[in-house]
Amino acid sequence: MSKPDITQIPIKSAVKIFTFLDQFLEEESLDPQYFEDCMKNFTSEEQYFIFVYASKYFDYKEGNFIHKWVENIVNSYGFDEVKDYLSMILTNAEKVLKKVNTETTRFKEIDYLNAVLTKSKELGLTSHAATSKPLRQKITLKLKKGENVNDFKAHTRIPLYIDKRVRLSFKDDMHNILKDIMDYELIDKLFYNTFEFPANTYELQFLYLSVGRKSDLEACINTLYKTYKDKILKHRTYESYIIKYNKKIDATPKKTGDLIYLNPKKIAPPKILRYHFMVALYNAFPYIRESISESIEKDSTKTIESCLTQKIKNL
Repeated sequence: MSKPDITQIPIKSAVKIFTFLDQFLEEESLDPQYFEDCMKNFTSEEQYFIFVYASKYFDYKEGNFIHKWVENIVNSYGFDEVKDYLSMILTNAEKVLKKVNTETTRFKEIDYLNAVLTKSKELGLTSHAATSKPLRQKITLKLKKGENVNDFKAHTRIPLYIDKRVRLSFKDDMHNILKDIMDYELIDKLFYNTFEFPANTYELQFLYLSVGRKSDLEACINTLYKTYKDKILKHRTYESYIIKYNKKIDATPKKTGDLIYLNPKKIAPPKILRYHFMVALYNAFPYIRESISESIEKDSTKTIESCLTQKIKNL
């Protein structure tokens, strides 16, 4: 995929980006904390271009925008009147540049490209050259009539059968755990693709996510698994929620049709292992799917399940 260009995103997004950068300088004096707090208001594509143009606009080199901006301020008010203000501006500019350094911008570019790839995949528009290497073994993503929803295969989600308040709190935990390695919008995608609960109407699919360092992802997923066990499985209302859910299923009139979701199954408190979180990574990250595909190609006796189990030892 070619280098991202700002003309590839909607005009409204481009306007939003430059409006933010202008306000960030003129009204917020390049406050680094304000910069960090505002990033959650932008998509991964917008964040990438904010990082790119912040590094260009706020680098205090002769001929650059901020250098000319400082000169205009001095010419208008006199150096003695504005020296403390400009000192703060340039100090903040240095801190912002550290936030948008080359490595960080590269990670934002990865987020951007993965967001574009995921959207393209969803629409079926991605060219063959841009797609990940396909799996040699056919994977079924949708549940078929007669399949048990409690069978944890590569196409099922992890149950999150708990009241809404606890569920949203857990979702916040997930964002906090992953925020340093993934974009806010993509964490949301991972959440809905990973967990099963009645209000989740998003279709399960293969995502095309990526991170800068795989070891960081592994550490975060271990933390997420521990949080899930402590906050969900051990929660005092967990089993009572399932009992109420099953009673509701009993009282729901049965519908006819071929798709299983027309007649939801009762649920039972399942035993969740790290394996199930490895399945979630398999569904979300193409590098894991590609690795397993290559292993199966080399050894036909291997299965996706056995490869995932093996990967658990390294997680």
